Amino acid sequence: MKKHIFKVAFLVMFSLIISIPGIHAAPFTFDDTAIYWPTWNNNTIDDTRDVIGVPNFSGGYGTVEDGYLTEVYFEWSGGGHILLQEPGDLFIDAGADQEWDYVLTRTGLIYDFEFSMAQDGTDQYYQLTQRDIDWSGYDVREWHPVWFENADDVASVGTVQVSGDLSQPSGTVAFTDFAFSGIPGVYLGGEDFIIGFTAKCANDAIYESVTNPVPEPATMLLLGSGLAGLFGFRRKFNQK
Repeated sequence: MKKHIFKVAFLVMFSLIISIPGIHAAPFTFDDTAIYWPTWNNNTIDDTRDVIGVPNFSGGYGTVEDGYLTEVYFEWSGGGHILLQEPGDLFIDAGADQEWDYVLTRTGLIYDFEFSMAQDGTDQYYQLTQRDIDWSGYDVREWHPVWFENADDVASVGTVQVSGDLSQPSGTVAFTDFAFSGIPGVYLGGEDFIIGFTAKCANDAIYESVTNPVPEPATMLLLGSGLAGLFGFRRKFNQK
């Protein structure tokens, strides 16, 4: 009878553990503290201003699940303009080692491709802004990277859903619904990572180092307490 009671209690606890949603999913947030990506200054007054016009990014949030990035959101406010409705691509530096490892494009493709983020005159993997979209000559952040230029015909490894219209007064740009064919996912492991993102105009750039999150301590404590109680329950019965 005692063994039967313990077995039932154990099965109940196990069922609760596997039914708790997102136990391995951990959220993260980030701010907008950088003026531009490192080394991409243009030696003008732009280098002292975080925001040049609109939109104004305030930061964002996302989720890491079992070591894989599963979603990222960027929030903006402070106006919008019809010419600025396109977001840039999302660049991910896994391990925060100053090398981009993944690119999630505004057109819905995912690339697993490591390249330098430095402005050294030799990098062929950026689509540069302003010069190409008639902002040259204005007091804007010229030459800042926005989009990935696939100079070497690198094959994409998956797709991503991108939503958000930066021409609106405020809102969110979302990178969600990742799907992969060549790799299991955007892998971050347990390491910190860097997010790089901006709008078509590069008026405000996101470059943030993110501490890799872990499952909520309260959730793990709850599970630990439950298991400890279960073993105490068993010990109590065994002593009778």
